[in-house]
Amino acid sequence: MQQRKIIGGGLAVLGILMIAAGVGGYFFLHSKRFEKLAIGAIVENTNAATGGRAEVARFDFQLSTLTAHLYGITLRGSEPADQPPLLHVDKITVGLKIQSVLRRQFSLRQLLIEHPVTNLQVGRNGKSNLPQSSHPQSGSNISVFDLAAQHVLLTDGQINYNNRAIPVEADLYGLKTEIHFAPATTRAMLDDAEDAAGLECLVERREDL
Repeated sequence: MQQRKIIGGGLAVLGILMIAAGVGGYFFLHSKRFEKLAIGAIVENTNAATGGRAEVARFDFQLSTLTAHLYGITLRGSEPADQPPLLHVDKITVGLKIQSVLRRQFSLRQLLIEHPVTNLQVGRNGKSNLPQSSHPQSGSNISVFDLAAQHVLLTDGQINYNNRAIPVEADLYGLKTEIHFAPATTRAMLDDAEDAAGLECLVERREDL
């Protein structure tokens, strides 16, 4: 769920930046200024949505294919600084398809997530290293993002839950999902998940003996 928050929280901002940059010109898309602007917007949006501390090491964009690459994505929760972060992803590839420049409408063609590692620690008292959202406390859920992707591929993933390793891989086609954030409990809920024909999803679980 935290992985979806990171991706979803920055997609809307990322798409608008790409469209604006496309109008602005090819050279701006490949400039350090655009990279800094994109990373800053994604980090700010992710921090606001999750309450964590996000970092993105590098960002680039290919105009010919409308594809963005994010490298070294990290989200820290409440764990100590000397402990592994709540989430780290080696690389995220986002392929977009512009539907309307004037209306700032775009669709997600592909989403590739390479080697995401989640480190979740939950104590006997129920306290975890999940971050606390900065959103005001309320009884209603806050919509984080609506996601419709032609192809989502997650490779070499792993969830470390209280030092138990659970490998995860997924290959999804025609994914439609909506993510909401519940501030009072710092959790995400997945509603209206629908996968078209050709769905292939593999989740493996390995328990230490």
